[in-house]
Amino acid sequence: MARVSVKIGGLTADWAAACRQAVTQLNSLFHSRHINVVLETNGAANPIISVRTDPSIQGSAVHGRTTSEFNSTGGMLRAEVRLPASVKNQYTVRTAERRAGNPAGHRRSRDRPRARPQRT
Repeated sequence: MARVSVKIGGLTADWAAACRQAVTQLNSLFHSRHINVVLETNGAANPIISVRTDPSIQGSAVHGRTTSEFNSTGGMLRAEVRLPASVKNQYTVRTAERRAGNPAGHRRSRDRPRARPQRT
């Protein structure tokens, strides 16, 4: 089974937690699909995927830049994932959108959860 190290040192706590969660979920997916790869957070295996923040990446959505190098037989030598230094979380974005349409910030009737009908 191929092992790949995902280096997350130097990330903020939020990004590091998100990367650890992504590694866990990807390992589960690989296992369920019988893909013989295991990602190891800060492991010692080669190849290495380095994850870093890049202040030059602007925007409010989660996106980044990825580069990778492969050998002549198609094996990965190394990869780098660059993420934005800061990101607005989904709750903040939705709250801002809601308030943009309603300056007072009050919930409109269409934003309220629907009541469940009571059984009789």
